[in-house]
Amino acid sequence: MKRTVKFIPLLLVMFTASSCRLVYAKASTSAIGKSGVGGNEESLYSKSPRPYNGLDLFVPIDKSYQFRNALEDPIELPDGEDVDYGTAKDFVDNNYLAHLETDPLPEFTLTETRIEEAHIIENHEGNASAPRDIYIEWQGVRKVHSESLWAYSRTVQKTTTYNFSGDESIHHVVGEHLCYFKGGTVYNVYTYCDYDESNEAVGTFYSYFNRDEGYSEKDAEPLFAINANDCVYFTGGLGVNAVDEKVMANFQESSLFYKAGDYYHLDRVTTLNYVRCQNGWLIVGAHDNCIYTKNDLKYIPESEESILDSVEYHQDHVVIASDCFAFTNDYETTSTSRATSGNVLRKETKCGRTSLAVTCGTFYPDLVEYAEADDPSGLIR
Repeated sequence: MKRTVKFIPLLLVMFTASSCRLVYAKASTSAIGKSGVGGNEESLYSKSPRPYNGLDLFVPIDKSYQFRNALEDPIELPDGEDVDYGTAKDFVDNNYLAHLETDPLPEFTLTETRIEEAHIIENHEGNASAPRDIYIEWQGVRKVHSESLWAYSRTVQKTTTYNFSGDESIHHVVGEHLCYFKGGTVYNVYTYCDYDESNEAVGTFYSYFNRDEGYSEKDAEPLFAINANDCVYFTGGLGVNAVDEKVMANFQESSLFYKAGDYYHLDRVTTLNYVRCQNGWLIVGAHDNCIYTKNDLKYIPESEESILDSVEYHQDHVVIASDCFAFTNDYETTSTSRATSGNVLRKETKCGRTSLAVTCGTFYPDLVEYAEADDPSGLIR
């Protein structure tokens, strides 16, 4: 009996490293057997499990899965003129949002890149193993080609930590999911690895696929349908005000170490500028500033309870929308905490870029490289 493949949640929300081991579509027992895909005449699941060999068990779906710093790519801003909020709002409502219902989005590639740095200037933990410098590189990719009945998502994270003792830790997490329709069958391919470079033997690695047979092309189409409202920047009923929400979200995530009780009532100073470009693009720039004190926080490191005075925050933010769908959004936040003495305790910087392009190149793996399984538990060592 044909089942419904539970892929839609992964199209709506990029899966995280913690969830990609839990969300998958189990193949029906009738699907485990003969297969002509990739030259694999017999299901690999019927063979003995491959021996554990660290990263050798991880077979990337996209062989170029490594983190790439998209923030280094230059952005050229076209000429334009400053406009007021009302003009910008009318333009978004009448030229962008109005097209969501009439212009279908057949394919897209959405890429999000984040680079974070945190530096602890003074060690108040009294422990040499306490972190001194933290570097995080994170990238998420979603690709959907609704006409080819194909969809792919990936997250890659590398976290490098230096302790006050001088020790270094480098941790990697990679998760991928590819879903596609071919010859009356919906295929799901999954890969995952989670390990520290200092000790790969205790990491988690697996790559596998499963399939659901008996689908017609019409049956499969809803699995790859694109909701345009999930892809555009000016959406969610906010229109041009989406910039304010993005700026606020970045403010709330601007520190790894401090959490405010009520971000919306802190004394922020935000300026917004709107530019209508000659080529029809819209650019929105924002600058956001705030100084808040220890009394505004609901969480601070215990070691700073008696010495923290205030946190200085600043954000630069720009969104460039070239049409109804395509956009690039850049931001950088800085957060500096100070003690009552005036000394700097921590410095944090977070940079990010999200871009959507109306294009999507498809690819298909050789399934002979993957075990076929209902459940990855038999593959994890």
